[in-house]
Amino acid sequence: MTSADFTFAGIEQALTSGLTTIVSVLSVVGLLLLLILEIALGWNYFKLLLETVERYIVVGVLCYTSPLAFSMGASKATKPVFQSWCRMIGSQLLLLVLNVWFLRGFASSVGQFTGSGGALTNGYGNVFLWLFCELAFLKTAQKFDNYLAAMGLNVAQTGAGMGMELLMAARVITGVAGGARSAGNVFRGGSAASAAAGATNGFVPGFASKFKGNSYVRDAVVNGGTRMGAGGTLGFVGRAFGGIAARNGATLTGESISSVASRPTNISGAIGGDIANRSLANYTPNVGGMQLNDTQITGGQISTKVIGAGGKETAVEMYAASQYEKPEAPHAVVNASDGSQWYQMASGPDVGTFYDTPAFNGDPHEAEQVAATFPEAAEGTTLRTVGDGVMEASNEGNNTM
Repeated sequence: MTSADFTFAGIEQALTSGLTTIVSVLSVVGLLLLLILEIALGWNYFKLLLETVERYIVVGVLCYTSPLAFSMGASKATKPVFQSWCRMIGSQLLLLVLNVWFLRGFASSVGQFTGSGGALTNGYGNVFLWLFCELAFLKTAQKFDNYLAAMGLNVAQTGAGMGMELLMAARVITGVAGGARSAGNVFRGGSAASAAAGATNGFVPGFASKFKGNSYVRDAVVNGGTRMGAGGTLGFVGRAFGGIAARNGATLTGESISSVASRPTNISGAIGGDIANRSLANYTPNVGGMQLNDTQITGGQISTKVIGAGGKETAVEMYAASQYEKPEAPHAVVNASDGSQWYQMASGPDVGTFYDTPAFNGDPHEAEQVAATFPEAAEGTTLRTVGDGVMEASNEGNNTM
């Protein structure tokens, strides 16, 4: 074997490939099981590496103290000690060779799994079967000193300490605590008394607002910006499940969209794609029941295309009144689910659908309504609606579209 044989590249790609496959074809239960197996695989691989180093150190100590062992061979009474040392050093050298064989076998298996796109020897890919086999392989490698001892060889027992187990437990606790610290940010601003009393500005409303399943769906699909849900381990799992929900037809609530649309552009993030198309009506009811395409939601600005009869597309742009000046071009004012107002402008076919255009019949008695709608119209002007958003103005015998 050469140094190139002792490489472990591909493990991350294999696990990522398996994760992508399972997310796309299985349920949340399948994803959770896969995550558990992947963590167990990585942990056992690390344990095998540690145990290999321990066995190597044992051989080094035995060789370093070999003069003591050889001195035992000078006396008939202590000769069994020397014989035991010989058996142990031989067994440990055999175990070192087996360690190399197990590590190389694991690396080859990962490379085969990655190179064949997940296909096993039978021609069919099954990430669960592969993970089970790999876990069994690693666990067998760790216990091989016990197997050699059962055969009568003198092998030093390694890997039985609790140090690494305690380290892993501490890491898990730290991750959970990190999630709790991130989640704890939502509780600030309310006193303990108000939280206990169920006040509107404290623990209870903050918890209810932050820890919703939809907030994790929002975090899974927003590009950039600030997260709405918890961080740490809890947030990672929540966003993983949120991504599954988003790919399977979930919609964002008005509150989730507002957490992006109501913020300044530099920290808002962006929502796009199919989930934006099917969720926008939850925030701006004026587009409810319409077929939308190419929807983009960012801080203070929303753009979409409404597909009408015959596949014609009408471009619609909305700007938050709190962040943009009132446009001089024709526009309508629409209300969002969070109470904010937006300037709406449209271009293309069926633009009249998106403007509150009043209807006029050309009756002189409508003069007061005409003056209120068009303050700059000349006195005596009458209006008559002749089309979608198009009116005919008449004044002293002159008609103008």
